[in-house]
Amino acid sequence: MGQGDSLPSVRDLAGELRVNPNTVQQAYRELERDGVVYVRRGQGTYVSPDADTGEIRDRVLGELADRVLREAARSGVTRAELIAALDTHDDRSIEPSREDE
Repeated sequence: MGQGDSLPSVRDLAGELRVNPNTVQQAYRELERDGVVYVRRGQGTYVSPDADTGEIRDRVLGELADRVLREAARSGVTRAELIAALDTHDDRSIEPSREDE
């Protein structure tokens, strides 16, 4: 998703993620507050042309890595074992998200 692209509606994203629409609305508000997206009333939510999507992607990737490593540690899986499992995992078994379309 790049600058100027529209985000899914709150209702559509909530349905896709199977979460409460209020949760999505709150996330969109936080993204707007941070200047990542902007809202056109009646038209939708869009990625801000000022958003540094590379920086955002790096932050999200770091947060994801932290969560995965913490969960692996709780399960007794070492970092090396996790990396080996990722390297041998068949990516075709992962259903692409809307972002990948």
